[in-house]
Amino acid sequence: MNKVILTGNLGNDPELYLTQDGREIVTFSLATNHSWKDETGEWQSATDWHQVSVFRESTIRWIKDVLKRGHKVYVEGKLTYQHWTDKFGQKRITPYVVITDREGCIEEVRSAARSVSLPSNLNLANSISESNSEQEVISSGSDHENEDVLFVFPQEQTHPKN
Repeated sequence: MNKVILTGNLGNDPELYLTQDGREIVTFSLATNHSWKDETGEWQSATDWHQVSVFRESTIRWIKDVLKRGHKVYVEGKLTYQHWTDKFGQKRITPYVVITDREGCIEEVRSAARSVSLPSNLNLANSISESNSEQEVISSGSDHENEDVLFVFPQEQTHPKN
């Protein structure tokens, strides 16, 4: 089984690309944070950056209409690696969390204080609680459960620094 689950904030507005056969894909960076106490008892924190690529048509439409930089999301997907060569001739590997027609999902997590207006094609999932404030989970669905997807990742994508 190859499954990744992340909750974090979009580091940039989602970017739209086209595959070689003309299908749309959306990519965005996702920031996840973690904290720990060091040897002296002081709290430390760090941010990890993840690249997410979405190939499901219905989810892409939803992302274009709803998600922006800073929005908090829950992501389930498959871990995939792109092998490429940078402009200096160095071989690089970029990990991606991939959401296809067959696997994965993305849900926006909104605070109860934020106004919610749902497009008619979205389903409102169960409420969850985080840090003593109610959250709403808004998810996108799949129109094509059994489609195969052939894709090519963008070659030169800027990655946020840690």
